[in-house]
Amino acid sequence: MEKIFYIPLDSAIEKFRWHLFSHDRTILSAKFGDGKSYFLQKFMEDDEVKKDYVFLTLYPVNYQVEENRDVFKLIKYDLLIQMLVKGVIEPEFKLTNAQALALCLQMKAPSLAEALLPIMAELQLDEETSKFVAGVLTAKRMFSAIKKKVSEIKSTTRDNQIMKYLNEMKKTPTIGEDVITSIIQKGLDDYKRKNPEQKVVLIIEDMDRIDPAHLFRILNVFSAHIDHSHHPGVLPDGVLSNKFGLDKVVFVMHYQNVESIFHHFYGTDADFAGYIHKFCSSNYFIFSLKEECEQYVNNRIEENTKVRSSVLKYFFASEDINKHTIRVIVRAIEQTDNSVIRHIEAQTKNGRSVLLHDGILRIIAILRKMEVKDEDIKNKILNAIRNDKANRDGVFDYLAPYMAYFIHKNIYVHVRIKREAGLSSNTISVEELRLDGTAECGTWSYSDDYSYVDQSLAKFTEKLLSLVAV
Repeated sequence: MEKIFYIPLDSAIEKFRWHLFSHDRTILSAKFGDGKSYFLQKFMEDDEVKKDYVFLTLYPVNYQVEENRDVFKLIKYDLLIQMLVKGVIEPEFKLTNAQALALCLQMKAPSLAEALLPIMAELQLDEETSKFVAGVLTAKRMFSAIKKKVSEIKSTTRDNQIMKYLNEMKKTPTIGEDVITSIIQKGLDDYKRKNPEQKVVLIIEDMDRIDPAHLFRILNVFSAHIDHSHHPGVLPDGVLSNKFGLDKVVFVMHYQNVESIFHHFYGTDADFAGYIHKFCSSNYFIFSLKEECEQYVNNRIEENTKVRSSVLKYFFASEDINKHTIRVIVRAIEQTDNSVIRHIEAQTKNGRSVLLHDGILRIIAILRKMEVKDEDIKNKILNAIRNDKANRDGVFDYLAPYMAYFIHKNIYVHVRIKREAGLSSNTISVEELRLDGTAECGTWSYSDDYSYVDQSLAKFTEKLLSLVAV
């Protein structure tokens, strides 16, 4: 079974935890494919984080938004559904009479089930969430008997009762104009009253992957509609809280990418910093796991190739790794098993047959899958051969058997190489072939130069690359 590696995230989790603690509205900025979804998953699973927060995550990129459909309306429906799934709002949640009447008037549907089931298709919820919500709604557990409640309102002193609740809605515009907002606020209030130790965090994923008009619509709403507290006396007058009464709001996007979209959408002279600071009042959080990712990738390569890390560093530079997402590199590493076209067999000095270690061939396969050109791969091999430190780090343990075989058709011979510094040449010899196919090597120095050394090494690299599928 393949060993599973995990990127070490403890430091990043701790940094983001403190950032979230000190910011009610923020941006988690990361490039597409940098593993931010993996990071968020691990962050939300952290035991200390779970004590302090409950997370509601939305993916607007999945919405089916028609031209006449306001994306923020879908945000509200999705938020309500996620509250239900996460237990922030209970299936037995009871509507007030005013909310029940408003819902019927607004939705023109006798129950929330009839109102929400069509919306679920537009949200493109995953199968598990859809089944859960549909089951709750069709079982009539949530906002139960709305139609019956409205009938009761109409049955007693009909005109007076209806006018009473219509007047109540007028006094509370949130209910009259948007009952879903009212339900979300009430649900959040109830949850936070029962769970005072936890804060509710809304995470909106992949903001820079949605249509610019929808992107800025959502940003505008969360910036302009940072609400005055809807609890008189709980917060001092004038103190701002987040939309719906959420404790924290996190937008996940690549900050620089959204800045480019903004200037393309509104013009190069438009003030993006001023615009975004209406939402993100101070700094934003930059997600970067460069060193951790490199270590993760090196661990995966070492496990796959069975080549020591002291040797791998001569073939995989930071710039090679940083050109690609972790996903692309891991896929390249995992697909090397069938890349070696031919394995070469040789004998130890006591006559035992072994296959030459194929680590260098797997390295070539990975580099090719990372779109490194063959000419650059050859140069990496030649630079490692000519590097004295690489020699001490063991690079010839993997290369020398192939060099001897391809240059002389014999494992136990001297192979002449020329160092970069000076004109002197050295010889490398395989003293013994280990059972794992690596070599115990010896070296001798010579004062004269060998004109054919460069030519023979160039031919060697060509033959070596021919053992690996393109």
